[in-house]
Amino acid sequence: VTMSQESSFIKFRHIIIPLIMSLGVVVWLVAKDIAEIDLSKATFANFSIIALFFALGFITLRELAYMWRYKILTNGDLSWGQCFKVTMLCEFSSTITPSAVGGSSLAMVFMAREGIAAGRGTTITLITILFDELFFVVSCPLVFIFFDGATLFSTIAHSFATGIRLSFWIIYGIIALWTVVLFIGIFIRPRYITAVIMSIFKIKLLVKYRDKAMGFCRNLVEASDKAKLMPATTWVKCFAATAISWLSRYLMVCALFAMFGEGNNQFLVVARQSVVWLILMVTPTPGGSGVSEWLFTKYYSDMVSSVSIGLLLALSWRILSYYLYMIVGLCVIPAWLKKKNRHSAGFTTK
Repeated sequence: VTMSQESSFIKFRHIIIPLIMSLGVVVWLVAKDIAEIDLSKATFANFSIIALFFALGFITLRELAYMWRYKILTNGDLSWGQCFKVTMLCEFSSTITPSAVGGSSLAMVFMAREGIAAGRGTTITLITILFDELFFVVSCPLVFIFFDGATLFSTIAHSFATGIRLSFWIIYGIIALWTVVLFIGIFIRPRYITAVIMSIFKIKLLVKYRDKAMGFCRNLVEASDKAKLMPATTWVKCFAATAISWLSRYLMVCALFAMFGEGNNQFLVVARQSVVWLILMVTPTPGGSGVSEWLFTKYYSDMVSSVSIGLLLALSWRILSYYLYMIVGLCVIPAWLKKKNRHSAGFTTK
């Protein structure tokens, strides 16, 4: 990554476009259901302040878990402060890039500025992506042990529930396949996977992306060589950190439901979060803008007492899971861009 590329990392349009999309959908939802909105019904529960503190606590735990994961994978070469910067920059990137891309894919760029060599940073990035995907592959089927499909996908609108169910299984299948490819590529037969990938990119329609595919294959082989040197305890800790971070993300929504005195079945709230985030992983809009607000409002419509509460919950959720990271990222970005580039991607030693 060159200095010019880093300097153009953040532009005004990167922020304003997702903001307009996100707020636009909120306005559309309000205008659409204006006749049913009655803010007097949006009363807080008696323990709402405590619930809000729990929500903030789960946000903190989520980020600490991500920081711990970088600490583990860098073998302590990054300080907690550096792990915080990398984590916040990744979270910020997630707000301005399509969800299908995600902020984690840029982690190697942020780690390079903190002294982690390009090859090692690529390895860590691929491993974090693998473990995020693996969490979904493992956890989503577990949801069906406690809830049947009718309960998990039931909403007021039958057609919406059917669409959610279909989208869930299609996306789950794609993510499961991608996870298997990454797992085999990193831990078992990287050169077999690269051979298959390169043969696929010989297809006429894909040949123009062959160079990018080749770069990915090189990174995959290098990541495999480095990953095989890591002890088994590293993988156990890494998955534990990943699970803690995602579960904290889900539990934050439970705290918001409790804050408004809603969500009698908190286990179902958590279960539906796994569906929400699985679908949001492939949305094409920056940070899932627009799609997130609409999906949350509709999907949880049968678990809230009024349209007003549903809209307030959706907005509160986005403030804590999206706008907050955009604000924190904007505070971290200037110092990151001004930092003297002592460790270029090709000459770092860690």
